[in-house]
Amino acid sequence: NTNAINTNGTLSVVIVAKPAIANVNLVGNSLAMSGTGGVANANYYLIGTTNLSSTSWVRLQTNQFDNNGNFNFTNASNPSWPQGYYRLQVP
Repeated sequence: NTNAINTNGTLSVVIVAKPAIANVNLVGNSLAMSGTGGVANANYYLIGTTNLSSTSWVRLQTNQFDNNGNFNFTNASNPSWPQGYYRLQVP
């Protein structure tokens, strides 16, 4: 981060966390996911598709990491999706 280099000569290192889905469970008709590695209180998106070769991923949910960079959410299953693939996207 070079934002303050011209004002006070400060150069700092910014760590970019790599969040990951760690646990996936079926709860009734919903898919519950949790994981770690996010930036505390930052936004993330759950995106999904039914075809891995597709370039069209749909934003399914917007949420925030907790104070420790963890996340937990439950996504209702979609009966029109015979299979689903999910990813986390950080803006």
